[in-house]
Amino acid sequence: MEYPVIIDGRRAGTLKVFRQGLYTVYRARADKYAGLLRLSVYGQGREGKLGLMQPCGEGLYLERRFSQAGQRDFPCKIEYAGPSGQKISRPCPKKEPQSGLLWYRHRNGTLSAFDGKRQLVAIPVRCGLSFRTRCIEGREYAVFFY
Repeated sequence: MEYPVIIDGRRAGTLKVFRQGLYTVYRARADKYAGLLRLSVYGQGREGKLGLMQPCGEGLYLERRFSQAGQRDFPCKIEYAGPSGQKISRPCPKKEPQSGLLWYRHRNGTLSAFDGKRQLVAIPVRCGLSFRTRCIEGREYAVFFY
């Protein structure tokens, strides 16, 4: 996949993301930049820090390899790459338009709501998150793996 590198509101380069064995490789090239440029990926209100870009020819270059565990906090759907530390807005609590439920955000990243009959819990979906049902102490549970 290929994504734009956005610096100061303009496209200044390209980020290529691809699999290589058990790793995901992030390879970025960008125009020269005055000062140090720490690059991150952004999407879905999240930031994934890639590292410091290095001078290469007439521009900047970065290549990093991450395991699945190393990308745990990265956005699942990358929108663009840019300088690290950009502000990310996360409105909360948020009214869900389809059901009219009022969702409350908790410190651990989960959301909860009450629909008038029962308590609902929403767990954020992360890349590679899967689950299986297991019978534990005579009761069925959804066990999540990531």
